[in-house]
Amino acid sequence: MSKLGSAQTGLRFASGRQACPRLLAGILGVVFVYSGLIKLWDPQAFALQVHAYKILPVWGETAFAVILPVFEFSTGGWLVIGRGRRPALLAAIGMLAIFILALGSVLARGLDIDCGCFGAGAESPWVALGRDLVLLAMAVPLYAKLLKSSL
Repeated sequence: MSKLGSAQTGLRFASGRQACPRLLAGILGVVFVYSGLIKLWDPQAFALQVHAYKILPVWGETAFAVILPVFEFSTGGWLVIGRGRRPALLAAIGMLAIFILALGSVLARGLDIDCGCFGAGAESPWVALGRDLVLLAMAVPLYAKLLKSSL
């Protein structure tokens, strides 16, 4: 009789304590992969959305619109694959913090813009802010857990 998950087969299965953080990291990764792909699909539309925030100088908007989707996609990919989770989670936390600050700036200045988070879709900055806060609340404990142990 075969012993699945044993040293004989070389297979390892995550325990319940490990499966939940891995699942949450995977979900977070899928969100970032999807967000990056949508922006990569139509970079010109994303550049216009970046311009609407009125935060960066014009010369920085194009660079940001090109670099961010690649960074989002690769960060999400690392989270989904499960390798390099520590730097990927740290990158996700950093991006979410920046997104939250940018959305807060938009709201404080009373701008009525599409957040641009998942392409053109007229999503309210309030909705995006709420989602980013939830994602951040998911990512920070995962990162803290990863620092204490291995996911």
